[in-house]
Amino acid sequence: MDRCVLAYQYHKQGYSCAQSAAGAFADLTGQEPEQLFSAAGRFGGGVGGSHEELCGAVGGGLLVLGLLGAHTDGEFRG
Repeated sequence: MDRCVLAYQYHKQGYSCAQSAAGAFADLTGQEPEQLFSAAGRFGGGVGGSHEELCGAVGGGLLVLGLLGAHTDGEFRG
């Protein structure tokens, strides 16, 4: 299924933008959608629900990118 369609379906079910975006990539991350919904839960409505600064969908996407390209050697790559 198209990831945009899947994310939209999740959003229609009541998940935040962050949760919906992250959940649509569950198959690539090796996680269950529910795990990603939980991890992205506080990114909905922007960071901490602030409705400012950072769109929740961006936060959910960054969460997925972190899972797909995690660096765990402790060396910052800013």
